[in-house]
Amino acid sequence: MNDARTHQLTIPYPPTVEDLQRLAEAMADVNRLRSRGYGAHALVTSLLMRWLSEATGQPHSDIINRFALTIDSMLPPDELGSGDS
Repeated sequence: MNDARTHQLTIPYPPTVEDLQRLAEAMADVNRLRSRGYGAHALVTSLLMRWLSEATGQPHSDIINRFALTIDSMLPPDELGSGDS
């Protein structure tokens, strides 16, 4: 997750095929790192919820439901724009 590679892009207009390939490679690297980060967060969350379930004796499903309701109450409501459905 701590991959320290850097990418430097200078894209002229109109971009060349090589420029677009380098941009695609950079975006693939960013997406790969984000995916690994999300996976790590999911694993940590799952472990913490399991440990909480074991410590309290509450079913895992009840803990997940309580987390979901608490998080939902902390977020602003979804507001659909006039063009959204």
